[in-house]
Amino acid sequence: MITFKQFLAEKTERPFTGTSGFYCSMLLSSASVTRIASLCDRIGYPFTQKDEIHCTVMYSPEHVPSSIPVPPKMPIKGQIVRFELFGEEKDHLVALVESAELKALNKKLVDAGAVSTYPEYRPHVTVAKIPSDKKQEVTAKFMPIDIEFVSITIEDIKRD
Repeated sequence: MITFKQFLAEKTERPFTGTSGFYCSMLLSSASVTRIASLCDRIGYPFTQKDEIHCTVMYSPEHVPSSIPVPPKMPIKGQIVRFELFGEEKDHLVALVESAELKALNKKLVDAGAVSTYPEYRPHVTVAKIPSDKKQEVTAKFMPIDIEFVSITIEDIKRD
C-alpha cells in the first residue's frame, strides 16, 4: 500500500505541504456535469458554476498527517437527490449528493485529525450563485440522478 504522501505526489498539480490546513474536493465526470445541467434546465434552475463544479470533502484549518489512508478507488458514485439554498444569505443553489463513499472519506479525514468548519458533512455541488433579486423557492421534485466523481484535488488552504 502506498502512503498518502506518495499518493499526493502522484495525483496533485500543486505540492501539498500540509502546513496551511487541508482542502480536499472531488471532481465530476463530464457526463455527470452534463446530467446535472440537463436536470437544472428541465426543472428551471440556473446552472452557472459549470467550470467550477466540485464536491468539497474537507476544508480543515488544521494540519492533516500524511499517514492517512489513500482515498477509495475511482470513480466514486453518488446521486443528486434534491436542491437546497446554502449560505448565510441563502444565495447558493446546491445539489445535495448521497454517497456513502464521500461520507466515509470525510470520516477518515476527521479520524486522521482534520477539523471541519461545519458541524455536519453534507455532500453537495454548488450549481449557481443566486442574486438576491432572483431568489426562488427550491421545491422541484425529481428522480435521483446518478453521478460519478473521477478525480480528487488535495491542496493547502489558500490564505491571504
